Amino acid sequence: GSVDNSFGGGVVTTDFQGSSDRAYSVAIQGDGKLLVAGSAVVDGVQQPAVVRYLTNGDLDTSFGDGGKRLIELPTSAEAEGVGVQSTGKIVVLGNRFELTRLNEDGSLDESFGNAGTAVAPGSFLRAGTFEVLLDDAVLIVGTRFGGNSSSSIAVARVLADGDLDTNFSSNGVASINVPGEFDGGLDATEQSDGAILVAGFTSRRSLFPPENDLVLARLMPTGIPDPSFGLNGTVTLPMSAEDDAGAAVLQLANGKILVATNSATGPKAIARFQPDGRLDTVLETSSSGATGTSQLVQDEQGRVVGLLYNGLQTGGQVVRLVADDSPATGEVGGTVWHDRDGDGTRSADEPLIVGSTIFVDLNANGELDPNEPQATTDENGIYRLGNLFPGDYVLRILAEVGVTTTTADLDNASMVTVA
Repeated sequence: GSVDNSFGGGVVTTDFQGSSDRAYSVAIQGDGKLLVAGSAVVDGVQQPAVVRYLTNGDLDTSFGDGGKRLIELPTSAEAEGVGVQSTGKIVVLGNRFELTRLNEDGSLDESFGNAGTAVAPGSFLRAGTFEVLLDDAVLIVGTRFGGNSSSSIAVARVLADGDLDTNFSSNGVASINVPGEFDGGLDATEQSDGAILVAGFTSRRSLFPPENDLVLARLMPTGIPDPSFGLNGTVTLPMSAEDDAGAAVLQLANGKILVATNSATGPKAIARFQPDGRLDTVLETSSSGATGTSQLVQDEQGRVVGLLYNGLQTGGQVVRLVADDSPATGEVGGTVWHDRDGDGTRSADEPLIVGSTIFVDLNANGELDPNEPQATTDENGIYRLGNLFPGDYVLRILAEVGVTTTTADLDNASMVTVA
Protein backbone atom coordinates (compact mmCIF):
# COMPACT_ATOMS: atom_id res chain seq x y z
CA GLY A 1 0.00 0.00 0.00
CA SER A 2 2.98 2.36 0.01
CA VAL A 3 3.40 5.01 -2.70
CA ASP A 4 5.53 3.95 -5.68
CA ASN A 5 8.11 6.74 -5.79
CA SER A 6 9.62 5.39 -9.01
CA PHE A 7 6.56 6.79 -10.79
CA GLY A 8 7.21 10.52 -10.89
CA GLY A 9 7.97 10.61 -7.19
CA GLY A 10 4.68 8.87 -6.42
CA VAL A 11 2.30 11.56 -7.69
CA VAL A 12 2.15 13.11 -11.17
CA THR A 13 0.11 16.16 -12.21
CA THR A 14 -0.40 17.42 -15.75
CA ASP A 15 -1.68 20.84 -16.76
CA PHE A 16 -3.21 21.71 -20.13
CA GLN A 17 -3.67 25.48 -19.99
CA GLY A 18 -3.53 26.56 -16.37
CA SER A 19 -7.24 26.05 -15.79
CA SER A 20 -9.41 23.22 -14.46
CA ASP A 21 -8.28 19.72 -15.51
CA ARG A 22 -9.81 16.51 -14.16
CA ALA A 23 -9.02 12.80 -14.42
CA TYR A 24 -11.76 10.15 -14.33
CA SER A 25 -10.35 6.92 -15.75
CA VAL A 26 -7.06 5.02 -16.07
CA ALA A 27 -6.02 2.18 -18.36
CA ILE A 28 -2.71 0.32 -18.58
CA GLN A 29 -1.37 -0.62 -22.00
CA GLY A 30 0.38 -3.90 -22.67
CA ASP A 31 3.77 -2.11 -22.59
CA GLY A 32 3.05 -0.67 -19.13
CA LYS A 33 2.29 2.87 -20.28
CA LEU A 34 -0.62 4.57 -18.51
CA LEU A 35 -3.54 6.27 -20.20
CA VAL A 36 -5.56 8.78 -18.18
CA ALA A 37 -8.84 10.22 -19.46
CA GLY A 38 -10.85 13.17 -18.17
CA SER A 39 -11.38 16.76 -19.18
CA ALA A 40 -9.43 19.97 -19.67
CA VAL A 41 -10.50 23.59 -20.01
CA VAL A 42 -8.70 25.20 -22.95
CA ASP A 43 -9.55 28.73 -24.16
CA GLY A 44 -12.47 28.71 -21.72
CA VAL A 45 -14.03 25.56 -23.20
CA GLN A 46 -14.21 22.21 -21.41
CA GLN A 47 -13.21 19.29 -23.64
CA PRO A 48 -12.57 15.56 -23.27
CA ALA A 49 -8.86 14.92 -22.81
CA VAL A 50 -6.43 11.98 -22.67
CA VAL A 51 -2.85 11.89 -21.35
CA ARG A 52 -0.31 9.07 -21.71
CA TYR A 53 2.56 8.48 -19.29
CA LEU A 54 5.67 6.36 -19.50
CA THR A 55 6.25 3.79 -16.77
CA ASN A 56 8.39 6.31 -14.85
CA GLY A 57 5.61 8.94 -14.83
CA ASP A 58 7.00 11.15 -17.60
CA LEU A 59 4.69 12.30 -20.38
CA ASP A 60 4.96 10.07 -23.46
CA THR A 61 5.87 12.61 -26.14
CA SER A 62 5.13 10.07 -28.91
CA PHE A 63 1.43 10.41 -28.05
CA GLY A 64 -0.68 13.33 -29.23
CA ASP A 65 0.85 16.74 -28.57
CA GLY A 66 3.72 16.07 -26.18
CA GLY A 67 1.78 13.32 -24.40
CA LYS A 68 -1.54 15.17 -24.25
CA ARG A 69 -4.54 14.86 -26.55
CA LEU A 70 -7.76 16.90 -26.66
CA ILE A 71 -10.72 14.92 -28.02
CA GLU A 72 -13.48 16.31 -30.22
CA LEU A 73 -16.87 14.66 -29.68
CA PRO A 74 -20.27 15.94 -30.90
CA THR A 75 -21.74 16.78 -27.47
CA SER A 76 -19.47 15.36 -24.76
CA ALA A 77 -17.42 17.74 -22.59
CA GLU A 78 -15.68 15.03 -20.56
CA ALA A 79 -14.06 11.64 -21.15
CA GLU A 80 -15.59 9.19 -18.67
CA GLY A 81 -13.48 6.20 -19.67
CA VAL A 82 -10.47 4.98 -21.61
CA GLY A 83 -9.57 1.45 -22.67
CA VAL A 84 -7.26 -0.46 -24.97
CA GLN A 85 -8.36 -3.01 -27.57
CA SER A 86 -6.31 -6.09 -28.40
CA THR A 87 -4.98 -4.29 -31.50
CA GLY A 88 -3.43 -1.59 -29.29
CA LYS A 89 -5.94 1.02 -30.42
CA ILE A 90 -7.35 3.31 -27.75
CA VAL A 91 -11.08 3.74 -27.15
CA VAL A 92 -12.34 6.84 -25.32
CA LEU A 93 -15.85 7.24 -23.89
CA GLY A 94 -17.48 10.66 -23.77
CA ASN A 95 -20.01 11.53 -21.10
CA ARG A 96 -22.88 11.54 -23.62
CA PHE A 97 -22.62 7.90 -24.80
CA GLU A 98 -20.15 8.83 -27.53
CA LEU A 99 -17.08 6.78 -28.39
CA THR A 100 -13.99 7.69 -30.34
CA ARG A 101 -10.95 5.59 -31.21
CA LEU A 102 -7.35 6.71 -31.42
CA ASN A 103 -4.37 5.09 -33.05
CA GLU A 104 -1.44 4.23 -30.80
CA ASP A 105 0.17 7.62 -31.52
CA GLY A 106 -3.00 9.47 -30.47
CA SER A 107 -4.21 10.33 -33.97
CA LEU A 108 -7.88 9.78 -34.81
CA ASP A 109 -8.74 6.36 -36.25
CA GLU A 110 -11.22 7.32 -38.96
CA SER A 111 -12.01 3.66 -39.74
CA PHE A 112 -13.96 3.46 -36.46
CA GLY A 113 -17.70 4.16 -36.58
CA ASN A 114 -18.50 7.30 -38.52
CA ALA A 115 -15.14 8.94 -39.28
CA GLY A 116 -13.75 7.94 -35.90
CA THR A 117 -16.83 8.38 -33.70
CA ALA A 118 -19.68 6.10 -32.62
CA VAL A 119 -22.83 7.54 -31.03
CA ALA A 120 -25.58 5.49 -29.39
CA PRO A 121 -29.08 6.55 -30.51
CA GLY A 122 -31.58 8.18 -28.18
CA SER A 123 -31.48 10.82 -25.49
CA PHE A 124 -29.01 10.19 -22.67
CA LEU A 125 -28.21 12.06 -19.50
CA ARG A 126 -24.75 10.72 -18.84
CA ALA A 127 -22.55 7.72 -19.45
CA GLY A 128 -21.38 6.02 -16.27
CA THR A 129 -18.50 3.88 -17.46
CA PHE A 130 -17.55 1.30 -20.06
CA GLU A 131 -15.63 -1.93 -20.53
CA VAL A 132 -13.64 -3.23 -23.50
CA LEU A 133 -14.68 -6.86 -23.95
CA LEU A 134 -12.57 -9.82 -25.04
CA ASP A 135 -13.81 -9.52 -28.64
CA ASP A 136 -12.90 -5.79 -28.61
CA ALA A 137 -16.56 -4.80 -28.48
CA VAL A 138 -17.38 -2.05 -26.00
CA LEU A 139 -20.03 -2.18 -23.28
CA ILE A 140 -21.36 1.20 -22.07
CA VAL A 141 -23.64 1.81 -19.09
CA GLY A 142 -25.34 5.01 -18.02
CA THR A 143 -28.68 6.80 -17.84
CA ARG A 144 -31.31 7.47 -20.50
CA PHE A 145 -33.93 10.20 -20.14
CA GLY A 146 -37.60 9.40 -20.66
CA GLY A 147 -40.70 11.50 -20.48
CA ASN A 148 -42.10 13.19 -17.37
CA SER A 149 -38.61 13.75 -15.90
CA SER A 150 -38.08 10.00 -15.58
CA SER A 151 -35.05 7.98 -16.58
CA SER A 152 -33.89 4.39 -16.98
CA ILE A 153 -30.64 2.47 -16.81
CA ALA A 154 -29.15 2.26 -20.30
CA VAL A 155 -26.67 -0.34 -21.56
CA ALA A 156 -25.19 -0.13 -25.07
CA ARG A 157 -23.01 -2.65 -26.90
CA VAL A 158 -20.77 -1.32 -29.67
CA LEU A 159 -18.92 -3.72 -31.97
CA ALA A 160 -15.16 -3.53 -32.41
CA ASP A 161 -15.53 -1.51 -35.63
CA GLY A 162 -17.73 1.14 -34.01
CA ASP A 163 -21.11 -0.12 -35.25
CA LEU A 164 -23.88 -0.72 -32.73
CA ASP A 165 -24.54 -4.43 -32.09
CA THR A 166 -28.03 -4.79 -33.55
CA ASN A 167 -28.32 -8.29 -32.05
CA PHE A 168 -28.20 -6.71 -28.60
CA SER A 169 -31.65 -5.67 -27.35
CA SER A 170 -33.17 -2.92 -29.52
CA ASN A 171 -30.68 -1.39 -31.97
CA GLY A 172 -27.76 -2.07 -29.66
CA VAL A 173 -29.17 -0.33 -26.57
CA ALA A 174 -30.99 -2.01 -23.68
CA SER A 175 -33.09 -0.20 -21.07
CA ILE A 176 -33.60 -1.44 -17.52
CA ASN A 177 -36.64 0.03 -15.82
CA VAL A 178 -37.00 -0.24 -12.07
CA PRO A 179 -40.11 1.06 -10.22
CA GLY A 180 -38.92 4.53 -9.23
CA GLU A 181 -38.89 8.10 -10.47
CA PHE A 182 -35.29 8.13 -11.59
CA ASP A 183 -33.03 5.17 -12.46
CA GLY A 184 -29.39 5.28 -13.50
CA GLY A 185 -26.53 2.92 -14.34
CA LEU A 186 -23.02 3.39 -12.96
CA ASP A 187 -21.07 0.23 -13.77
CA ALA A 188 -21.33 -2.99 -15.79
CA THR A 189 -19.25 -6.06 -16.49
CA GLU A 190 -19.57 -9.05 -18.78
CA GLN A 191 -19.63 -12.54 -17.25
CA SER A 192 -17.84 -15.52 -18.75
CA ASP A 193 -21.12 -16.80 -20.26
CA GLY A 194 -21.78 -13.49 -22.01
CA ALA A 195 -24.40 -12.28 -19.51
CA ILE A 196 -23.99 -8.71 -18.27
CA LEU A 197 -24.10 -7.53 -14.66
CA VAL A 198 -25.21 -3.93 -14.18
CA ALA A 199 -24.99 -1.81 -11.02
CA GLY A 200 -26.84 1.44 -10.46
CA PHE A 201 -29.63 3.06 -8.51
CA THR A 202 -33.33 3.77 -8.41
CA SER A 203 -34.70 6.88 -6.73
CA ARG A 204 -37.57 6.91 -4.27
CA ARG A 205 -38.00 10.64 -4.81
CA SER A 206 -36.52 13.30 -7.09
CA LEU A 207 -35.90 15.87 -4.36
CA PHE A 208 -32.57 16.65 -2.70
CA PRO A 209 -31.12 14.95 -0.79
CA PRO A 210 -32.02 11.92 -2.90
CA GLU A 211 -33.46 8.69 -1.58
CA ASN A 212 -31.78 6.09 -3.77
CA ASP A 213 -31.73 2.31 -3.49
CA LEU A 214 -28.98 0.10 -4.88
CA VAL A 215 -29.85 -1.75 -8.09
CA LEU A 216 -28.17 -4.90 -9.41
CA ALA A 217 -29.41 -6.32 -12.70
CA ARG A 218 -28.38 -9.05 -15.09
CA LEU A 219 -28.97 -9.07 -18.83
CA MET A 220 -28.70 -12.13 -21.03
CA PRO A 221 -26.17 -11.93 -23.90
CA THR A 222 -28.99 -10.72 -26.16
CA GLY A 223 -29.62 -7.73 -23.91
CA ILE A 224 -32.91 -8.88 -22.38
CA PRO A 225 -33.36 -9.23 -18.59
CA ASP A 226 -32.39 -12.63 -17.17
CA PRO A 227 -35.62 -14.01 -15.59
CA SER A 228 -33.65 -16.38 -13.34
CA PHE A 229 -31.92 -13.47 -11.60
CA GLY A 230 -33.67 -11.64 -8.78
CA LEU A 231 -37.15 -10.50 -9.74
CA ASN A 232 -37.38 -10.49 -13.53
CA GLY A 233 -33.67 -9.80 -13.83
CA THR A 234 -33.34 -7.07 -11.20
CA VAL A 235 -32.52 -6.78 -7.49
CA THR A 236 -33.08 -3.62 -5.45
CA LEU A 237 -31.57 -3.13 -2.01
CA PRO A 238 -32.15 -0.18 0.37
CA MET A 239 -28.80 -0.12 2.18
CA SER A 240 -29.76 2.81 4.41
CA ALA A 241 -32.64 5.21 4.94
CA GLU A 242 -31.33 7.74 2.44
CA ASP A 243 -28.91 7.74 -0.49
CA ASP A 244 -27.52 4.44 -1.83
CA ALA A 245 -26.29 3.50 -5.28
CA GLY A 246 -24.48 0.54 -6.79
CA ALA A 247 -21.31 2.19 -8.08
CA ALA A 248 -19.02 -0.73 -8.94
CA VAL A 249 -19.69 -4.41 -9.65
CA LEU A 250 -17.33 -7.40 -9.66
CA GLN A 251 -17.96 -11.12 -10.06
CA LEU A 252 -15.77 -13.48 -8.04
CA ALA A 253 -14.40 -16.76 -9.34
CA ASN A 254 -17.06 -18.73 -7.43
CA GLY A 255 -19.87 -16.80 -9.12
CA LYS A 256 -20.76 -14.55 -6.21
CA ILE A 257 -21.16 -10.86 -6.97
CA LEU A 258 -19.77 -7.83 -5.14
CA VAL A 259 -21.41 -4.41 -5.44
CA ALA A 260 -19.82 -1.35 -3.83
CA THR A 261 -22.02 1.56 -2.89
CA ASN A 262 -21.99 5.32 -3.13
CA SER A 263 -23.72 7.24 -0.37
CA ALA A 264 -23.70 10.94 0.36
CA THR A 265 -24.89 10.47 3.94
CA GLY A 266 -24.79 6.87 5.11
CA PRO A 267 -21.96 4.36 5.56
CA LYS A 268 -20.14 3.07 2.51
CA ALA A 269 -20.43 -0.66 2.07
CA ILE A 270 -19.86 -3.62 -0.21
CA ALA A 271 -22.79 -5.97 -0.66
CA ARG A 272 -22.21 -9.58 -1.68
CA PHE A 273 -24.87 -11.44 -3.63
CA GLN A 274 -25.37 -15.08 -4.56
CA PRO A 275 -25.06 -15.84 -8.31
CA ASP A 276 -28.87 -15.84 -8.55
CA GLY A 277 -29.16 -12.33 -7.06
CA ARG A 278 -30.04 -13.21 -3.46
CA LEU A 279 -28.29 -11.07 -0.86
CA ASP A 280 -25.47 -12.90 0.91
CA THR A 281 -23.89 -10.34 3.25
CA VAL A 282 -23.04 -6.65 3.62
CA LEU A 283 -19.65 -5.32 4.74
CA GLU A 284 -19.28 -1.72 5.88
CA THR A 285 -16.02 -0.28 4.51
CA SER A 286 -16.12 3.36 5.63
CA SER A 287 -18.33 5.63 7.71
CA SER A 288 -16.64 8.99 7.17
CA GLY A 289 -14.51 10.85 4.65
CA ALA A 290 -15.24 8.83 1.52
CA THR A 291 -18.62 9.21 -0.18
CA GLY A 292 -18.35 6.57 -2.85
CA THR A 293 -16.49 3.78 -4.58
CA SER A 294 -15.28 4.19 -8.14
CA GLN A 295 -13.81 0.76 -8.82
CA LEU A 296 -13.49 -2.83 -7.60
CA VAL A 297 -10.73 -5.12 -8.87
CA GLN A 298 -9.46 -8.55 -7.83
CA ASP A 299 -5.77 -9.39 -7.79
CA GLU A 300 -4.11 -12.71 -8.65
CA GLN A 301 -4.31 -13.81 -5.02
CA GLY A 302 -8.07 -13.33 -4.91
CA ARG A 303 -7.98 -10.17 -2.82
CA VAL A 304 -10.43 -7.41 -3.70
CA VAL A 305 -9.22 -3.80 -3.87
CA GLY A 306 -11.71 -0.94 -3.76
CA LEU A 307 -10.99 2.72 -4.51
CA LEU A 308 -13.07 5.09 -2.35
CA TYR A 309 -13.28 8.83 -2.93
CA ASN A 310 -14.94 11.90 -1.45
CA GLY A 311 -17.47 14.06 -3.23
CA LEU A 312 -14.99 16.87 -3.89
CA GLN A 313 -12.49 14.45 -5.48
CA THR A 314 -9.71 15.91 -3.35
CA GLY A 315 -8.71 12.68 -1.67
CA GLY A 316 -9.66 9.09 -1.19
CA GLN A 317 -9.09 5.75 0.45
CA VAL A 318 -7.98 2.36 -0.79
CA VAL A 319 -9.35 -0.72 0.93
CA ARG A 320 -8.32 -4.33 0.39
CA LEU A 321 -10.51 -7.28 1.29
CA VAL A 322 -9.86 -10.99 1.37
CA ALA A 323 -12.51 -12.45 -0.91
CA ASP A 324 -14.41 -15.58 0.05
CA ASP A 325 -13.89 -17.44 -3.19
CA SER A 326 -14.83 -20.84 -1.82
CA PRO A 327 -16.73 -22.79 -4.49
CA ALA A 328 -20.34 -23.89 -4.29
CA THR A 329 -20.14 -27.47 -2.98
CA GLY A 330 -23.60 -27.97 -1.46
CA GLU A 331 -26.10 -30.40 -2.92
CA VAL A 332 -29.63 -31.71 -2.45
CA GLY A 333 -31.24 -34.88 -3.72
CA GLY A 334 -34.17 -37.21 -3.32
CA THR A 335 -36.57 -39.66 -4.93
CA VAL A 336 -39.68 -39.03 -7.01
CA TRP A 337 -42.48 -41.60 -7.07
CA HIS A 338 -46.21 -41.90 -7.72
CA ASP A 339 -47.64 -41.33 -4.22
CA ARG A 340 -50.95 -43.12 -4.83
CA ASP A 341 -52.20 -42.88 -1.26
CA GLY A 342 -50.91 -39.32 -0.77
CA ASP A 343 -49.22 -40.02 2.55
CA GLY A 344 -45.80 -38.65 1.56
CA THR A 345 -44.14 -42.01 2.17
CA ARG A 346 -43.27 -44.46 -0.60
CA SER A 347 -44.81 -47.90 -0.34
CA ALA A 348 -43.47 -50.93 -2.15
CA ASP A 349 -46.30 -50.90 -4.71
CA GLU A 350 -45.87 -47.21 -5.58
CA PRO A 351 -43.85 -46.89 -8.82
CA LEU A 352 -40.81 -44.68 -9.24
CA ILE A 353 -41.01 -41.84 -11.74
CA VAL A 354 -38.14 -41.85 -14.25
CA GLY A 355 -37.16 -38.87 -16.41
CA SER A 356 -38.86 -36.15 -14.37
CA THR A 357 -37.21 -32.72 -14.19
CA ILE A 358 -36.52 -31.22 -10.77
CA PHE A 359 -35.36 -27.61 -10.69
CA VAL A 360 -34.37 -24.88 -8.26
CA ASP A 361 -36.91 -22.08 -8.65
CA LEU A 362 -34.50 -19.24 -7.95
CA ASN A 363 -36.95 -16.42 -8.65
CA ALA A 364 -39.98 -18.28 -7.23
CA ASN A 365 -42.09 -17.72 -10.33
CA GLY A 366 -43.16 -21.36 -10.61
CA GLU A 367 -41.44 -21.84 -13.98
CA LEU A 368 -38.15 -23.31 -15.14
CA ASP A 369 -36.12 -20.37 -16.43
CA PRO A 370 -32.74 -20.33 -18.19
CA ASN A 371 -29.77 -20.73 -15.82
CA GLU A 372 -31.88 -22.28 -13.03
CA PRO A 373 -30.23 -25.52 -11.79
CA GLN A 374 -32.07 -28.64 -12.88
CA ALA A 375 -31.72 -32.42 -12.77
CA THR A 376 -33.53 -35.43 -14.24
CA THR A 377 -34.55 -38.46 -12.21
CA ASP A 378 -32.64 -41.63 -13.12
CA GLU A 379 -33.90 -45.21 -13.51
CA ASN A 380 -34.39 -45.37 -9.74
CA GLY A 381 -36.33 -42.10 -9.58
CA ILE A 382 -33.38 -40.38 -7.91
CA TYR A 383 -32.25 -36.84 -8.62
CA ARG A 384 -29.31 -34.82 -7.34
CA LEU A 385 -28.62 -31.09 -7.64
CA GLY A 386 -25.08 -29.95 -6.88
CA ASN A 387 -22.90 -26.83 -6.95
CA LEU A 388 -25.14 -24.93 -4.55
CA PHE A 389 -24.11 -22.28 -2.04
CA PRO A 390 -25.42 -22.44 1.54
CA GLY A 391 -28.96 -21.09 1.82
CA ASP A 392 -32.65 -21.86 1.38
CA TYR A 393 -33.94 -23.03 -2.00
CA VAL A 394 -37.35 -23.74 -3.54
CA LEU A 395 -37.51 -27.06 -5.43
CA ARG A 396 -40.18 -27.80 -8.02
CA ILE A 397 -40.96 -30.66 -10.38
CA LEU A 398 -42.13 -30.28 -13.96
CA ALA A 399 -45.35 -32.28 -13.89
CA GLU A 400 -48.56 -32.57 -15.85
CA VAL A 401 -51.34 -30.09 -15.17
CA GLY A 402 -53.37 -31.18 -12.17
CA VAL A 403 -50.58 -33.20 -10.59
CA THR A 404 -49.98 -32.32 -6.94
CA THR A 405 -46.72 -32.74 -5.03
CA THR A 406 -47.77 -34.50 -1.83
CA THR A 407 -44.51 -33.76 0.01
CA ALA A 408 -44.64 -30.04 -0.75
CA ASP A 409 -44.53 -27.58 2.13
CA LEU A 410 -45.41 -24.48 0.08
CA ASP A 411 -47.57 -23.97 -3.01
CA ASN A 412 -46.82 -27.32 -4.70
CA ALA A 413 -43.08 -26.89 -4.04
CA SER A 414 -40.58 -27.90 -1.37
CA MET A 415 -38.26 -25.66 0.64
CA VAL A 416 -34.81 -27.12 1.27
CA THR A 417 -31.82 -25.75 3.16
CA VAL A 418 -28.24 -26.25 2.03
CA ALA A 419 -25.77 -25.97 4.90
